[in-house]
Amino acid sequence: MLERLYEDDVGVGLIQLFPYRGKMSEILESEILFMHRAGDLYKILYYAQWEEEEKDATAAAERHINWTRSVYNYMSPYVSKNPRALYLNYRDLI
Repeated sequence: MLERLYEDDVGVGLIQLFPYRGKMSEILESEILFMHRAGDLYKILYYAQWEEEEKDATAAAERHINWTRSVYNYMSPYVSKNPRALYLNYRDLI
């Protein structure tokens, strides 16, 4: 996974892991609305940032979004399946 951060096309790439369980597992669902309790180890954020001086900003954006998608797909064997879970407040590009 870390090798993906050093690819030439990425600009600034970030893969952030937010650990779950711990204290949240001790709080009843009826007390706090939080759907990611049992079974989810991490929330993963895939992030790309760039400052392009290219004339074609659309091509630059597409290249970086494609990088994000490639990392997302690369991680498929390691994340939830059927369905692939996502965090409610995060936009999922895939």
